[in-house]
Amino acid sequence: MKYLKRNSLVYSLALLSLLGWHASAFAVVGPPVLVPNEPEANAVVRVEVTAGVCDAFSEDPNDPGAYPQITVSGSHIRILLYALHYDNVELCVFPESVTNSYVLGQYPAGTYSVQVDRIYPSNEEGGTTTETIGELPLVVGGGGTVGPAQLPAMGMIATFVLTLALMLVVLPKLRRKKLAVFGMIVVGSVMSPLHPAEAQEPTPLVDVLLSAAEGAPRPDDVVDYFATPGAVGNPPLESLQVGDPQGAFFYLPFRATGDFLEWMKSNPEDPRAKLERFVVIQYPADVNMADVLEALRSDPNVLSASVKTRVRVHIRQKIHFRE
Repeated sequence: MKYLKRNSLVYSLALLSLLGWHASAFAVVGPPVLVPNEPEANAVVRVEVTAGVCDAFSEDPNDPGAYPQITVSGSHIRILLYALHYDNVELCVFPESVTNSYVLGQYPAGTYSVQVDRIYPSNEEGGTTTETIGELPLVVGGGGTVGPAQLPAMGMIATFVLTLALMLVVLPKLRRKKLAVFGMIVVGSVMSPLHPAEAQEPTPLVDVLLSAAEGAPRPDDVVDYFATPGAVGNPPLESLQVGDPQGAFFYLPFRATGDFLEWMKSNPEDPRAKLERFVVIQYPADVNMADVLEALRSDPNVLSASVKTRVRVHIRQKIHFRE
């Protein structure tokens, strides 16, 4: 019995360390948040959701304009986001924490429920998985929003709850010296998922999917062209001569290397391979976006081009409110 009590501390500390490591190494998807916190009637409402490492929110490489999809049925609002999810650690190359923001729409005063779902390619060829990552009550016109009713299993708050439960069991048995070590592990396990959100660019951004055909410009060619101030000569894409683009960066900042990169070159139609060929082009605020999109979509080396912020709304029935 004494042996079990003595080693219960070791097991508890090991579990806490595992929780902290799991949260930082496989940071799945954080709970979605509605912005603004207290929306007024007809104000623009957004959904923000954070993901990283093995999970990322993006656009469907096969249909860049398909997501997000927003469906309104009575007072129920559903937004479906396209995502990527990997269980294989070798494929987990996404940044540790990226916050994505999606326009949910404008709504009259009333009480709503918001369901946030994600869809991502499954292990089966051509298959997909759809799951709910959060259900949020939304009160428009006074009253604000309430925290998420559903949390991911290993989200930041879930990790904190598990940590707190272990603290209640272990703390009464700790001596002063061991308490300091225990405190350090607790702080590490709780704080490891916290990372600052990436800033959103205020200028127009266009997602461009480059062709994988032989002789087509590579994503590196486009990004490198804008890396040098005052670049001279023709841009790698003829369509970049329209709209006076200001810069370009990779859609996926963590680039594939080694065998994984070679595999993607041999499988250019794989969703991950397509995301590797996406570049984001930045244009001045006063650009004529219609001309830009027309030029890009007419370029033989461009498979698709779309403005980064899009919303699809499907209204199934009229919404009636009591005054």
